[in-house]
Amino acid sequence: MKRYITVVIIGVCIGILLLIIKETLNIDGGIFWKFYIIGGVAVVLGAVLFNVLYTNKYQTKMKKALSLLEEGKTQEYINIVQELLKNAKSKNLKTYFKLNLTAGYCKLKQFDKAIEILEELQNQPLKSSFDIVCRLNLCICYFYTSQNSKAMKLYNSSQKYFEPFKKSDYYGGSLAIIDIFAYIQNGQLEKAKELLKTVRKKWDNPNLYEDYDYVENLLNNTLLTKSIE
Repeated sequence: MKRYITVVIIGVCIGILLLIIKETLNIDGGIFWKFYIIGGVAVVLGAVLFNVLYTNKYQTKMKKALSLLEEGKTQEYINIVQELLKNAKSKNLKTYFKLNLTAGYCKLKQFDKAIEILEELQNQPLKSSFDIVCRLNLCICYFYTSQNSKAMKLYNSSQKYFEPFKKSDYYGGSLAIIDIFAYIQNGQLEKAKELLKTVRKKWDNPNLYEDYDYVENLLNNTLLTKSIE
């Protein structure tokens, strides 16, 4: 948004300059306005094209970095994303890289670093696509660090954002994991057990295997504790 506001301001300044030139050189009004409109359209289109190319350039680099994360080269991935973040100019790109950076920290179990970034982002207005990722990642980080009251508060307040994505291929598995965490916290252990069976089959994603194993161990330990009591 800030980039487009800048384009408008530049356009207004150019317009004022051209009007001064028109009056100074006594240019015919019809000819002036014809070239003024053509020039204005060219400036706007050029700015939009630049923005698209600028964004695509960084997104392409991010996709290459993500392949490192999938290969288990997590620290190398983090180094690249940090460099991209340092060089990014727009607010949206910075947010995009920060969210991707938290994925690397979570992979290394450096949840405190991820939480610091995510809590900072939570206090800012975010695009809807960024907001759901921020809420989801922060919720998972809270559960993993046993900050269960914070996790449940965020989980409950985020249901209206999570609900439309619970069946999606991209977010469904991760959202199911935090559902299992929540069931365990609420003492609904049978529901947690059944959901875990379902998600292992429905979202057979290697990136989620470690999370599945973690919640399964947590569930089993909770069941064991209940049986002893």
